[in-house]
Amino acid sequence: METGERPRRWRVGLLALAALLVLALAAEALLPAASAVAAEREGERARPRRDRGGVNTEVVGGKPVPQGRFTFMAFVRMGNPEDGFYRCGGSVIDELYVLTAAHCLDDEDGRPFALDEFTIYLGNVAWRNAAPANVRGVAEIYAHPDWNAATNENDVALLKLSAPVPEDVAKPLPFVAAGETQFERAGQFSTVAGWGRTSEDGQSSDRLLAANLHVVADAACAAADSDFVQAVMLCAKERGRDSCQGDSGGPLFAREVIGHDVKRLKKKKGEKRKKVRIPIYRDIQIGIVSFGRGCADPRYPGIYTRVSAPGINAFIVHVVGSQTPVQEAA
Repeated sequence: METGERPRRWRVGLLALAALLVLALAAEALLPAASAVAAEREGERARPRRDRGGVNTEVVGGKPVPQGRFTFMAFVRMGNPEDGFYRCGGSVIDELYVLTAAHCLDDEDGRPFALDEFTIYLGNVAWRNAAPANVRGVAEIYAHPDWNAATNENDVALLKLSAPVPEDVAKPLPFVAAGETQFERAGQFSTVAGWGRTSEDGQSSDRLLAANLHVVADAACAAADSDFVQAVMLCAKERGRDSCQGDSGGPLFAREVIGHDVKRLKKKKGEKRKKVRIPIYRDIQIGIVSFGRGCADPRYPGIYTRVSAPGINAFIVHVVGSQTPVQEAA
């Protein structure tokens, strides 16, 4: 369920104004109950990938992920039955920590979610089927100290889980180091995954979807979107594919070659048996779903928090490494 702007009211005469006031007060009294009923009927609201253009922006053009792939993906559910539930994505980067977006920490009215309003579902592509061993609460919340909700700069947060997650449930996703930009070149192959909307203003997915994208040059991104801040953001796009509402906080990741395996090819008659080197890959996180304009609009790439940015990278490393809050959310 999404909440839009209330309609603008025009000036009216005194009698009409009084009648409207009575109706407004009655509607105000009924609003909480109606909201709770609607939330229960329609399920979780997709926590918007923060939109800078007035158009709310799941993985659009994505394909279902097989069970056992991308076990680092975390489904982050926030809220309560009275005010409604929201959804975001995240990535397991340590047995105790999920990396997500700072704008996932509060609701659409700016109210911070309490610790007991977070539930994290891990290691299952269909989050509703998660066993108790795959579900965690949140013990601590850490927002980047320089997170700016007005500009979306430093849109990064960490959720400390209520209990460690073993690797047979969710294997942590490594992330790039500060200044490690070799995966951010224009045209770099990358992947985004999540449980968000499959089209603009469409339905969210209960199954994990993933889409392949390509990194966009910083200059092209800045030309397409004036809200792009190169120091802490990067862009990715592909025709007909994008992240969208409900994917906020999920990872943008690339493939890194970490070694080679030698394979012997079948021998053909009269030829020597040949050996070939097969690259061994691993996924590595380079971005966090942050904001954009529309869903898969060819004019606008999706914008992601740049994990290699020194200030962002240092924040992540410090929280995970020291176990000490940089800034605890209210």
